[in-house]
Amino acid sequence: MVVKSAGISKSDQKTAYEMALSGFDIPSVSQQIGIDYRQSKYFFDSLEKQGYPIQKQQRKQRLRGSFTLLPNREGKIQITLLMQVYFKLVGSHSDSAPIQLSSLQKAFRLCQRIQSVNKINDWMDIDIGDAWSMARELQDKKAYIKYCRSCEVSYFSSIHQHTTINCPFCPNKCSA
Repeated sequence: MVVKSAGISKSDQKTAYEMALSGFDIPSVSQQIGIDYRQSKYFFDSLEKQGYPIQKQQRKQRLRGSFTLLPNREGKIQITLLMQVYFKLVGSHSDSAPIQLSSLQKAFRLCQRIQSVNKINDWMDIDIGDAWSMARELQDKKAYIKYCRSCEVSYFSSIHQHTTINCPFCPNKCSA
């Protein structure tokens, strides 16, 4: 990996490199390592010029958040599963800890596998950048894991979600 990026430390370059080749998008990389969008885009362009595979969807300019990713019951279930697997791999529900990229990638791949094996067609098409965005909302305290007393299950919820459904697992709309 030989990418000259002014103002980016070697450890941040390594993180950016690993994220880019793992499918993370430009905004995720930019925010994870604390550089502006243009620096991150330059980094992606440099990798691509060197022959590294950069997917078209990695070039999106905005991260999708809870408003887009939690439109209905199925979206809440999908994101809840992803975040629960992530927390299981991390070992806690600490929303103040830094995002652990390797655990997030494992959780994302596992959820993709669950979706494909079970042929779940009504799930949204999410990418690793979306997973990072949800983990970031938890970290920023814009989202949280709530516990439903009715069905005794934890679920993902956000202040920005589009749906009025609280617990996506309850058969009736509960107030959790």
